[in-house]
Amino acid sequence: MRSSLLASAFLPTVLAKLTSFYVCDSSISMVNGLYELDDAMESNDAVVYSRVDGVGDSLDHDFRLFRHHGFWSFGDFEQWPPEVYFRCDPFYSQEVREVCLPHLDTPPMHGYTPRQDPTQNGPVLQVQPCNEKDEL
Repeated sequence: MRSSLLASAFLPTVLAKLTSFYVCDSSISMVNGLYELDDAMESNDAVVYSRVDGVGDSLDHDFRLFRHHGFWSFGDFEQWPPEVYFRCDPFYSQEVREVCLPHLDTPPMHGYTPRQDPTQNGPVLQVQPCNEKDEL
C-alpha cells in the first residue's frame, strides 16, 4: 500500500511530460489501449487524451480520458453526451481519495472506479504496453 501511494504521488507529475501512455486492466476491453495527448482538445482547463490505436481500423468508439468538474474520467465520445464508464472519484473510498484529488492537472495512474457495475475492474495507466507489464 505504501509503495502504491508513493508511486501515485510521483506519477501524475511524470504524465505531465508524456504525450502518450497505455491504459490496461479494465474489465471493459474497448477502454484499454494506447492514448495520446489531443492537442486540439481541452476539457475543464485540462488536457484531453484520446485512444488512438486502431483508428481507421477497428475502433467503433471514441474513448477519451478527460477532466470534467474537476474529476478525471474515461468516456465514449461516439455519442453525445459522452457515456462515462470510469471516473476517479475521491468520494468512492479512502484509498481512491488519496489519489483522486479534484482538479489534478494530470490524470492519476489508478483509482478509476466504474460508473455502472461495481464489479468491473477500473483501468490503470502505464508507460509500457499492457502485455509487457506481465513480463516484468
